[in-house]
Amino acid sequence: MTKKEFTPLPSTFQYEFGSGNDAVEFISRHDTVLMSIFHPEAPHWVRFAPVYDQLSRTLDAAGSGIRCARLDIDDEDAVVELCQKLRIPRFPSLFLFNGPDDFKLYHGPLREKDILDFLRRQHLPIVSSADSEALLRSLRGENSVVVAAFLDSADSESREKFEAVARELKDQFVFSVTTDKSVIEARGVTTPSTLVFKHVAEERTLLGPQAWQTSTTLRDSIHTATQPLVPEVHWETHNDFLSNPDTTLAYLILPSATSAAQAATALTPLARAHPTITFTTVVGPDFPRLLADMHLPRGVFPALALHSLALNLKYPLLPNPWAALSAPSLTDIAAFIDAYLARTLEPTLKSAPVPEDDGPLVEVVGQTYREVVLNNDRDVVVEYSRDDCAGCDVLAPQWRKLAELAAGERGRLTVATMNLDHNDTLDRDIRGFPTIKMYAAGRKDAPVTYNGEQGHGLRKWVEFISEAGSRGVRLGV
Repeated sequence: MTKKEFTPLPSTFQYEFGSGNDAVEFISRHDTVLMSIFHPEAPHWVRFAPVYDQLSRTLDAAGSGIRCARLDIDDEDAVVELCQKLRIPRFPSLFLFNGPDDFKLYHGPLREKDILDFLRRQHLPIVSSADSEALLRSLRGENSVVVAAFLDSADSESREKFEAVARELKDQFVFSVTTDKSVIEARGVTTPSTLVFKHVAEERTLLGPQAWQTSTTLRDSIHTATQPLVPEVHWETHNDFLSNPDTTLAYLILPSATSAAQAATALTPLARAHPTITFTTVVGPDFPRLLADMHLPRGVFPALALHSLALNLKYPLLPNPWAALSAPSLTDIAAFIDAYLARTLEPTLKSAPVPEDDGPLVEVVGQTYREVVLNNDRDVVVEYSRDDCAGCDVLAPQWRKLAELAAGERGRLTVATMNLDHNDTLDRDIRGFPTIKMYAAGRKDAPVTYNGEQGHGLRKWVEFISEAGSRGVRLGV
């Protein structure tokens, strides 16, 4: 694919590059660049591309001074080095550059409103002064979430704690501080305290003096208070929900954003009644892979599934009682939750057919995961992939060569591959693709993830096997 250097795409107010060097030079020429790094055939890019086009038009019409660009990784010319530098977690990824070495990754939903909120926060102070009710109202009117501190003007210790938390969370929320006594008295709060305002409406959470014990308690209290009781899961934020092994996720999958918002309100009493379960809503057409991951039929909404993170077990509600309905039944949801908590439900297992091929590269499926990966007599190194993972396709020939190289060590080492579009694994800590992990003999409960930032290739993988394994395998390259 040939691209003209720095040439805008027609009617999108964007610049497109297929060369990492051209992209870096463009970033060097401009003060602020918003760049999407994508693969043209990735389904998430197909959905995000029109959103990014509209965002580019909006920023151009507003005279923001932000140059929008996109880098196509399908062209290999000098792209790999830039991708490794940026530590790209997924495609598409969105970065804000204020120079080649001054950049930040956008972590939120890939929706125009959320991205504009993120960009707006970049131009605000870390902590805004709000020493009048009008200033506080103005901040709340422009932002989805405002974390407002009310402090005594002489309380430098509390202010330092608040500013430390604000620096850490600035990209997610707007922070303000009020020291004016008349405003504090009118609000009826004591000092130090925090009001968290959510979604412009008068939805608020008060954090009293106990939350201010340390910067850590303040940060944790703010983080908890800013989260919706029933959040919406997007594919790009899904990994954020997978980090707590002590919880169970309940996915209520709906056909539209409107129905998801309505369901979130309806689910609130259940969410309050079951604090060990994180109730979420999902817009199914925007995240079709989740349906397959939860063993649900594609395109059938509403739908419900539970995901126990401790052992990565899935519990879909099947058969779906709402297949012909426009809205789920809260009675059905409550009964399903009760059955899960009573341990009368059985999880389902997704597995491709057990392969007959006994070649050097072992294909692991759901049914053989325990037998192969958790075999405590061998080190087992697994490459996890998905069908639409371009990076997996690039690595595949070299990974097969690694298996051939290790063929003489079959008693001590297994080189394997596993496609998670078609199989379940008990390992819940797989966040991107490709992911390579070593399950060492005698240490199956503590697998080691290969650091892809150092690059890939036979020599690096051989070093990884030697360092992370326990059977003393030394392969010659």
